[in-house]
Amino acid sequence: MVSDGAHWTAVSPPVPAGAAALGLTKNAIWLAPKQSDISMTGKGTGNYNLYNVSNDATELYATTNGQLTLINMGVSGNANMEEGNFQTVTADNSSLATLVGQLPMLSGSSAFYIEWAMSTSVQNSTIWPAIWLWCAEKNLGTTTQWMELDVNESGQNSVGLFGTLHYWNNGASTQATVHGGNVDYTTTNLYGASFDPVGQTVTWYVNGTAVGSHSLSSVGMPTSAYEGMHYFMTMEANNHSGTVPYEMYIEYFSAWIAP
Repeated sequence: MVSDGAHWTAVSPPVPAGAAALGLTKNAIWLAPKQSDISMTGKGTGNYNLYNVSNDATELYATTNGQLTLINMGVSGNANMEEGNFQTVTADNSSLATLVGQLPMLSGSSAFYIEWAMSTSVQNSTIWPAIWLWCAEKNLGTTTQWMELDVNESGQNSVGLFGTLHYWNNGASTQATVHGGNVDYTTTNLYGASFDPVGQTVTWYVNGTAVGSHSLSSVGMPTSAYEGMHYFMTMEANNHSGTVPYEMYIEYFSAWIAP
């Protein structure tokens, strides 16, 4: 690790097991985020690494032991103004060019692996520290079919990984889930998933170990739902149910593609 005065950076980050399994040795994204990475208005094409999704208040973001912190004030569901929520593209929604910030999107035509080093301030089965991949073309309104890849939605009556593959078709979702067993959320764990359009498979990883997979056919997903599409990483501190206040810590996140 080295510092450029603004970020800690991995000079030569090790290739995660989930990336290595598909020969994805090129690091496309590796960021240890900080508050000044975030455009609080959600705008500013090319100027920021991260974008506030819902104009959330600044008090919903902090830095804890050098880690970017998303704060839930004790709300359930998509309360927007009371829970931290950001993504790696802008909220312009006018064209691919206006969506792209400093971090690249990932192509659904090629294999990729995504990973987060994440922890929370509490261990609770109702909290929803969500880390997932969303489709740019859906935001632009240029497709009615797309893939959503939830690396970890947490909660759902469990304190382990809860990963979901969604096929969205005209507003209806067909989904397949993976449960990764219990982990201690108050310590940093690595949550990742690989997408393989050739093998037609998504595989989820916890701390470098594969914990489950699903074929794209398991949700009836056609190639038109991902081929040629563009995907971006997003993070949110939510609650499935109840009103548990907590903090979500992002140590780093990364993406890997073929060299």
